[in-house]
Amino acid sequence: MARILSPTFRPGYLAALAGVLIAALGGFAWYELHTSRQNTLETLEHSSAALVQAMARAGENALRAEEELDRLVQEHLLSSARSLARMQAGHILGDSVLAEVAGEQGLARIEVFDARGYPLYSSDPLPMDRFELDWWWEELAEVYEGASSEHLVVLEAAELYAVAAPTAEGGAILVQASAQYLHELRRAAGIGRLIREIGANQGVVFTALQDSAGILLGSSGVGQLGTIAGDVFL
Repeated sequence: MARILSPTFRPGYLAALAGVLIAALGGFAWYELHTSRQNTLETLEHSSAALVQAMARAGENALRAEEELDRLVQEHLLSSARSLARMQAGHILGDSVLAEVAGEQGLARIEVFDARGYPLYSSDPLPMDRFELDWWWEELAEVYEGASSEHLVVLEAAELYAVAAPTAEGGAILVQASAQYLHELRRAAGIGRLIREIGANQGVVFTALQDSAGILLGSSGVGQLGTIAGDVFL
């Protein structure tokens, strides 16, 4: 006598049940993957927002620190120029004295000009050429004319800070200092260092600060990035 299989255990039903289970597992796997991807993107978005805020704060602090450093350098140079002007009034300045003061205070150069803009004394054994003398004569015109008691010049190309103060005889004292140390300090302590340190963390491919014009700052791993307007993700 033939044996009749229960409907529950027929091969067609088992195959259909297996298909339903596979589809359900696939659906759950897709849902988990989609949810995980969404959570990862949300985490990255929140982290990026926090990072942008931290970078903005760091940038503000770096700018304030740079302004304070600039002010301290200017005050130092102005204080030196005022002291030298008083020494000039006492007729105790000379090339050797200026060279000694420049060495003690870490100054790049000190020049004493008469009322016509001609050099009287210098801390540097190499005199200024005619072009330099004419340039400083025009630049310090307000000091010579008495319209300004002090004058500040920042020479970016030469990486120099320079200040001038008038003398009692109607001339001017020019004090120059190198700005290289400040530039190195900015590079070491500015927002660029924060970008580099974040990019150096394990698992971080690169870190970049970008605006509509292009890359402003980037870590060592950053290469070429597309524009924000042309990037669907951004």
